[in-house]
Amino acid sequence: MESILTNEEKKILRYISKYLISVGMKQGYLETESFDEYDGFDFDTLDVREWTHFANNYSMEVPSVLYPILEKIIPYAGKKFNSLEESDYDANYSRIDFIIDTRTEEISCNYWFTYYGVGDGITTTYNSEEDESLEGVFEEIMELGVDSNIIELDYNGSGDSGYIEGTFRSGESVPASVEDYCYRMLENLHGGWEINEGSQGKFIFDLDSKEITLEHQYNTEDTKSFTLFEENFSK
Repeated sequence: MESILTNEEKKILRYISKYLISVGMKQGYLETESFDEYDGFDFDTLDVREWTHFANNYSMEVPSVLYPILEKIIPYAGKKFNSLEESDYDANYSRIDFIIDTRTEEISCNYWFTYYGVGDGITTTYNSEEDESLEGVFEEIMELGVDSNIIELDYNGSGDSGYIEGTFRSGESVPASVEDYCYRMLENLHGGWEINEGSQGKFIFDLDSKEITLEHQYNTEDTKSFTLFEENFSK
């Protein structure tokens, strides 16, 4: 990356690095409030002088000599940020940060975000011989007069809230007893299916074999980052 720091600015950063080391800090973090979308941040509006203390140690004040250096970096980081193509990931939580690393003697500006992904699937099958209560479940479904021998029902959950769809994929309303059975099955096999990142999946009812299959997938939360600016200040 382009080198923009003067020798005097590097000297100031070495001084700040020693300041951090004196209280046992290996890195000093300064960071923006989170924002939800890729295009929801404008570097031109970033006021670094609002950062009075380091984010990873609120008892440590930001030396005023650091502000002009950060303000010098902002146009370069902003240009790189604006050149990034909009991510294919569905960003959940985004942030810009500056890091002063005392070990590598580098200062960097980074854009990072978390996004939801899908983990490996888990499939479980029950039949009426293993669970006699399934007989009543399938009787309820048969009374709907469905055309197919296979009928499917979706569910979804995250953020401590979850639901099973009120209709099957084929359009028929789900009887209350069938819904209750599905909720019990979810709780027994995948307790917490609606917590935090959550999960999704479907119930597959085989009317011929009197089997119900639960295809379940947990969501994952992953992190991706881009370095917008980085320079060594060791010398």
